[in-house]
Amino acid sequence: MAVIGAGHAGLVTGICFARLGHRVVCIDRDDEKISELSAGRLTIYEEGLCELLRQQASEHRLFFANSMTAVTSADVVILAVGTPQLPRGDSDLSDLEAAVRSFSIYLSGYTYVMTKSTVPVGTHARIEQWIAETTTEPFDVVAVPEFMRQGSVVRDMMKPERIVIGASNPNAAEVVAGLHRPLTEQVVLTDWRAAEKTKQESN
Repeated sequence: MAVIGAGHAGLVTGICFARLGHRVVCIDRDDEKISELSAGRLTIYEEGLCELLRQQASEHRLFFANSMTAVTSADVVILAVGTPQLPRGDSDLSDLEAAVRSFSIYLSGYTYVMTKSTVPVGTHARIEQWIAETTTEPFDVVAVPEFMRQGSVVRDMMKPERIVIGASNPNAAEVVAGLHRPLTEQVVLTDWRAAEKTKQESN
């Protein structure tokens, strides 16, 4: 499993999936951040998160890298890239698109691409197009919006009220649901647009 983006959402997602027993590599282009995390030092503060990071790293389930080549061995790629608002209010997807095109060339075999980034309605269709333009490897794109609150992200990730999964392929939705069911049985399966709207309404 590879997580693209080691910011708030990406780092917590990576740590928590490692705690569930998955081998996770968190990838970020910020060399200083990767160096700090590799040394067991958090770049954000969340209660209990530092202990989880060090525990999972010591058990060789959590790794950090600054190169997309780490995606080659992953069958699940989680997108947690920032999508800041532009002055006129819409989302800047330039970093997201760049990240998608960068990791897609390293896909090897069938891959589930899960999106945690906050995106406007219609973005997952664009992500699917960006990947298809970059690789011939088989893949599915699945929307899994995060509902974590700063200050309680560990609790929100490990004991969520619900998990919303949006996909165009029901089989991919079921596989991704299975990854999340150890956290909660409250899993809602829907399509991309409904998942995107749910996140926007929650915000």
